Amino acid sequence: MSKGGKGIKIKTEYLLLAAILLFAWFGGYLAPLGIPAPNLPSGSSVLTGTGDGTVSVTKPVDFYLLDQYGGSGIASATLTVYDSGLIQLESLTTASDGTIATSAAYKSGTVMYVKADDGASSLKWFTVTVPKMTEADAQSLTVNGPIELKMFDYTAPTIAVRDSAGNAYTDAGSLNKTSGATPGTDSVVLTVTWFEGTDNDGYQASYDPINNVDWKALLVVKCSGTNYELVTVSGFSQSVEKGSAIYYCQEIDPQTLTKWKVGSDYRLPGTGSFTFSLDLSGYSGDSADLDVYVYYYADWSNFVSKGSFGASALSVLSGAPHTINLID
Repeated sequence: MSKGGKGIKIKTEYLLLAAILLFAWFGGYLAPLGIPAPNLPSGSSVLTGTGDGTVSVTKPVDFYLLDQYGGSGIASATLTVYDSGLIQLESLTTASDGTIATSAAYKSGTVMYVKADDGASSLKWFTVTVPKMTEADAQSLTVNGPIELKMFDYTAPTIAVRDSAGNAYTDAGSLNKTSGATPGTDSVVLTVTWFEGTDNDGYQASYDPINNVDWKALLVVKCSGTNYELVTVSGFSQSVEKGSAIYYCQEIDPQTLTKWKVGSDYRLPGTGSFTFSLDLSGYSGDSADLDVYVYYYADWSNFVSKGSFGASALSVLSGAPHTINLID
């Protein structure tokens, strides 16, 4: 009788242990040991606990493409996903709310590059590290995220060009060095002012890892035509001579190209300016021109070395260039 009682006791202990293990498995408590719960989606897994209440996972990644200034998701945009070796992994299209999940599952800590293109001239690159998840989310959610990608809505800016006396120079207008110059000199001070006319539209810079170029906003002035070499332009941070022209460049702060309204308050006014000087003392004739451009997604160093601002560079001024004819 005692032997039978002992056998029953041992079996009861084994059954109790089995029940505890089964409960732990279904509850996901064995996930830190690399044993996923049975209710995880196919292709996914919960991996190692980190000690900070989060766990590494391998799950599809959910992206949310946000218009940062408009405050809503961007629909029907293309997200192209590349791995850290710049191999394309997926091409996705955002839903009406700006979200989209990857088809493949990616492990926490994976670095990927994502190019966002809304199909209407808004472009931006993002570097994304797949995050960890809380233990509760890892067990209950089929995707990791959402990962918020903040970008902008594009509307082309406009510009105005004026001298220090307040004279305005419209596109195809003429600047006379006698009437436009500072009295007693042949020097003309010009200010280019840019304006974003649409509330909650603007620009954000980024870096294109595929083509290894910066996506900046640039003010570019080209001086060309007969006797262009006799015109001295000063004030720009960079310049280069190419062919029969000299190009001058100044980087534009993207915030000055962004008009962001919150309630009745403009957090960003959408305007900025740059001032430079012309010395026309050695110039004669009326065949030299100043061509003014504003470029988005542009890399000056690439232009200097290769003659191109980059494959995605966009000249944004309507009817560009804004041309000023120089007259003696």
